[in-house]
Amino acid sequence: MMVQPLTPGLLIAVVGPSGAGKDTLLAGALARRPGLVLVRRVITRPEEAGGEPFEGVSLVEFEARKARGAF
Repeated sequence: MMVQPLTPGLLIAVVGPSGAGKDTLLAGALARRPGLVLVRRVITRPEEAGGEPFEGVSLVEFEARKARGAF
């Protein structure tokens, strides 16, 4: 099967509840398209919680970054 090129600058959001399989879909997409770039996830829970790769921040820090236009 031929894979068509993506539009430069195209953003695709993969969203769903915890355990829905988002990371599995992302891993499959990266395997088929090594040039894809994943965005950094910033989540309001401790990084020690584990699971998917993310940057854990406090709610206060998240709101401060949001106010500065970081997202």
